[in-house]
Amino acid sequence: MSKQKILILLHSSILNDARVIRQANAIAETGDVVIFSKASKLNMRPEMLNQRIVIQNFVYPQSMRQKLLKHSFIQREYDFMFKALLQVNDNFDYCIANDLPCLRTALLLKNKGLAKNVIYDAHEIYSETIKQFFPGQANMPKLKHFLVRHLTGFMVNRAVAYERKAIKQCHQVTTVNNSLADFFAKKYAIKKPVVVRSIPDIPKTQALQTFDFHNHYQWQKTDVVLLYQGMLNPGRGLILSVDMMQYLPDKYKLVVIGDGPLKQAVSDYVKNCNLTHRIKFLGSVPNHQLTAYTKGADVGLCLIEPINLSKKLALPNKIFEYLHAGIPVLGSDLPEIKQIIENENIGLTCALKADEAAKKVKIMATQDYKLALKQAAKRINWQNEKTEIANIINTMSTQDLQSFKNNTVPAKKQYNWEKQETVLLNIIK
Repeated sequence: MSKQKILILLHSSILNDARVIRQANAIAETGDVVIFSKASKLNMRPEMLNQRIVIQNFVYPQSMRQKLLKHSFIQREYDFMFKALLQVNDNFDYCIANDLPCLRTALLLKNKGLAKNVIYDAHEIYSETIKQFFPGQANMPKLKHFLVRHLTGFMVNRAVAYERKAIKQCHQVTTVNNSLADFFAKKYAIKKPVVVRSIPDIPKTQALQTFDFHNHYQWQKTDVVLLYQGMLNPGRGLILSVDMMQYLPDKYKLVVIGDGPLKQAVSDYVKNCNLTHRIKFLGSVPNHQLTAYTKGADVGLCLIEPINLSKKLALPNKIFEYLHAGIPVLGSDLPEIKQIIENENIGLTCALKADEAAKKVKIMATQDYKLALKQAAKRINWQNEKTEIANIINTMSTQDLQSFKNNTVPAKKQYNWEKQETVLLNIIK
């Protein structure tokens, strides 16, 4: 049986998308994979990506039409991907659409006969995140606030209406946790999606180099290093983390790894709070180096704020990244986050108040979580999780094969020499 051909659609750069990198590597073990993703600034290839995987980059258009689509019919924003793929004119057994912006392109490919099956991997409730595109609404002038509020309402309604219709045309739906799986099943009356959590690989060696933050920033060896890693976006608890530092003694330090739209605002806030000597911004770190940096911290922060339903039900990658680096987690008191932290005993949760978060950090600094973290890492890892993806494709392939076999039964009755013999005899009568 020939290898399956799989197309993975991604509306952002592959460079720092650990979930999609792991997803592609898992599928590449049994199939030929092509990733169609947004070109990064340096057009680099992730070091962790299997060398057999082909990356085709697209450049995001800067036309007025594109800006209008981005701020109206969000589900059509990436239609240009479909046009580009038509020019490639290749055929795929499966097309994996990562999040709502890629779903329409995947289904257009299917309808055009260029993709047999569509798998929709919903990382979040994308329609719930649309309001984040327009930050600071509370401080807008009344007229602008009115217009933005109605525009975002329109965008959300159109996105939900499209997703409701489109999701039923997919062969399979996957998502990142059980709460989101239950949400999609109930909202759209579909079979519960398969859960594939965003969990890191088991490190190939336990002798990974650890980044020394104390030496790098000339901090005391006894200082406690707190770590935030991830995108600097609204709803990630960044300002809360800065406020928390004001309730902690000087020996507590905070390192921020990542980049994003809030970087300048948070940096300015740190300066205004006179905390630049205790809070440092490291910028983005390549995925294959991230674990070394994570291991250098003492506590990982995951203070997600429930600014929308998607955030409330989130189970961020960073929790598992902290876990596999062997550092405990201070997380929000939200359903999925609380469940993993408390069930595995890998840290504490707190209400989203700076003083309470500070108290929990002090408690964690006196606890030993090493054994619990080590045991959890053995159970919760990508080697176990990736079988879900393989099972989806293999099961669907097996079903297709069985369908072909079943179809041969009536076909044998229709196409046989006895039938043809009758036709021939009727001709020569």
